[in-house]
Amino acid sequence: MRILELIRGTHEICESTELAIGEELDLESRGQKEKTYKEHAIHAHVQSSVNAHKRLNALYEDNDGMLKDEIKALKEGDVFESFYRSLGKTQEYHRKYPDLVVEDVSPAMLSTKVNEVVSVSFSGEEVFGKYLDLNEQHVMYCSLSFVDDAIKEDYLTFLDKFLDFGAVNEKAKEREKKGYFSYLQSLVEYLMGFLARVQPLVNTNKMITEWEREFGNKW
Repeated sequence: MRILELIRGTHEICESTELAIGEELDLESRGQKEKTYKEHAIHAHVQSSVNAHKRLNALYEDNDGMLKDEIKALKEGDVFESFYRSLGKTQEYHRKYPDLVVEDVSPAMLSTKVNEVVSVSFSGEEVFGKYLDLNEQHVMYCSLSFVDDAIKEDYLTFLDKFLDFGAVNEKAKEREKKGYFSYLQSLVEYLMGFLARVQPLVNTNKMITEWEREFGNKW
């Protein structure tokens, strides 16, 4: 395919993707499930747009010189002669491949394709991202000897206190360092995964970097 046609087609994909994002944003979400799936659809469109712009940058950089040669060929000789020569090549291509299907890159079609592949899973307790499901972490925490009986016996009490890390005696943490570290690691992995599923548009890497910088300054 000609480079200029690739550039034109990729620009069309970029524009259609932006329109598809706008249409998704205009849709009213009814309930937690629709809200979550909507954010994942927008995230998929954003990734598609980023990839398309990367392809455009590569085409415009023209490292192999093909774009330059193509533009030069169009400028050579009579303008109309160049046009009809290019038209003839296009017609010849379509005669050679008569069954070629032109890809539909309209915003509606892009949204349809995205909605077909968007997949995100939640446990019954999470209700599509409305609530946390820390049952596994609760079991891990209860295996530690320093945990109060109230927390061991009541999951809701654990939910009220699991972020109060200062409430645990430092010597107790040190005695069961391995178990406590495993619990903390599991907790972090779950919370980060939960955030990615509920708010896919959030740049978690940037957020974590800022948190680590703030922690380092305060420490």
